[in-house]
Amino acid sequence: MSSNPRKEISSHAYNEDCTIVAIYGEFAILAFTKLGDIVWTNIFVHFRVYQDIIFYNGKFYAVDVHGVVVVCDFDDANGPKATVIAVENSDLYQKYLVESSGHLLLVSRLPKGLLFDDDDDVEEEEDDVSDEEEGDDNEDDKGDVDGDDNVDEVKDAEDIDKEEEKKARYYTTGFSVLRLDECHEEGNNYAYRLTEVTSLGDRALFLGSNVSTSIASSECIKPNCIYFTDDNCELYLDEPGGGGHDMGIFNMEDGTIQLNYAGESRSYISPPLWCI
Repeated sequence: MSSNPRKEISSHAYNEDCTIVAIYGEFAILAFTKLGDIVWTNIFVHFRVYQDIIFYNGKFYAVDVHGVVVVCDFDDANGPKATVIAVENSDLYQKYLVESSGHLLLVSRLPKGLLFDDDDDVEEEEDDVSDEEEGDDNEDDKGDVDGDDNVDEVKDAEDIDKEEEKKARYYTTGFSVLRLDECHEEGNNYAYRLTEVTSLGDRALFLGSNVSTSIASSECIKPNCIYFTDDNCELYLDEPGGGGHDMGIFNMEDGTIQLNYAGESRSYISPPLWCI
């Protein structure tokens, strides 16, 4: 949900032009309401399954599951509409719209896990297992350190973490960050082009199922990083212990992900939200 904030805040008067836009329903469509309205009005467009909305520079923008970015117009003579302004052409998991340093960013998660592995990946893993089994048959005694005919497995924490990731239904491996730039070139199909962003500078992004935001780095907040929560709430009920495992801090410079705190925090009820 996103809203057009009041221009003047006081205890006696509210901006009569207040507008609220929401994503709702099984097909995640857009709807809006204004101060004084008694119903919500759908914004009918061809594209559905929206994932995020934002109020930016006086307008509402939304992005759907395919990376189609639209701008909303509630005062069109033919009724409320959403006009396509840019297309990412990708189905990269969850998408977010964030304002950072005056720019509008489209951020997409890069997923892996059992839900996202294709058949080729599965076949490759099966081949690897077969090769390992053949190798074990030919070299029965390798790896037996103490001579008791049992192979001793020595694994460090990183190996264990990687094995746990392979068993997970979904987990985040990184992010794609694109900036929306106005495009006035002839022949361009859309009003904006998408430009890759490789650095956030001294800013940090906070992404989640509530409003995503960008803030300046500080002693407690790492620069050039993306803080993300596990907001895949559609899968929470199927996860042992609930959702919450897919959280962390993504470093834009070296592409690494670290935990934002030790231990697990799982829930069947609600995805974790940022309180900033």
